[in-house]
Amino acid sequence: MKSSILRFHVILLAIFVTGGEETAKLLVVRYPDESQAEAACQSFSEGYLPDAKRSGAARVENKKWMLGRRHQNFVAVVFEAASKERAESLFAAVRFPAK
Repeated sequence: MKSSILRFHVILLAIFVTGGEETAKLLVVRYPDESQAEAACQSFSEGYLPDAKRSGAARVENKKWMLGRRHQNFVAVVFEAASKERAESLFAAVRFPAK
């Protein structure tokens, strides 16, 4: 039986509080290569964001927004954002390293 080992590094897990009780969580994961990152992002999107379409963002059961996108060999996921715009802005704030 062939064993499959998934290798990745969690680089950042941050919780943002912006006024009142609004919180959003940002997770950034680095994979060894772009193909593994693409597979992980696709799997995440199919499992958790089937309604996201091309934007990568969708409103989920708790009425919050979730966004998952790949950049090179990184996958960034925003959880529990109050709006789609907030999820987009958190993703845009990530400074991925240059190749």
